[in-house]
Amino acid sequence: MNLTIQFQYTFEEYTEGVRAISAHAIKSAKGGRSILGWILFVGLAVMLFFMLQNGRKDAPAPPPSTPGDKRRYYPLLILGFLIFIGLLAFFGRKKQERKAFEQRAELHRLRTVHFSEDGVTHDDRVSQSRTSWQGFIKFGETTNVFLLYHSDVAAIIIPKRAFLTPAAADEFRILAQSQISPARSAFPVLPPKTN
Repeated sequence: MNLTIQFQYTFEEYTEGVRAISAHAIKSAKGGRSILGWILFVGLAVMLFFMLQNGRKDAPAPPPSTPGDKRRYYPLLILGFLIFIGLLAFFGRKKQERKAFEQRAELHRLRTVHFSEDGVTHDDRVSQSRTSWQGFIKFGETTNVFLLYHSDVAAIIIPKRAFLTPAAADEFRILAQSQISPARSAFPVLPPKTN
């Protein structure tokens, strides 16, 4: 099978691919999520400890709040601040992604990608690369892009719209899935030699 496609990335396709690669990297990271889980667990345990300490009957009662006492608004102030920081991070990320995409000239070049039984040839008129199928460890797919993973953190993003027909996309999917086998994490263990 020989198949050649041409495309230019759109911002939406590129960010969809990058987010899928990032999600795969986090999922593949050994211990990455467990550390975050432990931090969350310890934080909640400490918060629960302090809440239980404040609720003890033998603990001295806090001074009554007066109408002008602003301490009762502190939790709402902290919650509002955290929501503000979260919204700022979310919308700031979107703006940074757009800016990064616009500043990277290589993402705006016309690309020609050729698929064959031997591998993938990628040409963007400034550079060319060829990778045999053994160079890929995983095939992935999202709503709008295919992903050919070189490693857990790097992949070639192929927009589905680059395939002129759904049959061509299906043909590529079958080829990639048949050619890419999961990477081995270690060397094979051989049985001991007998004399």
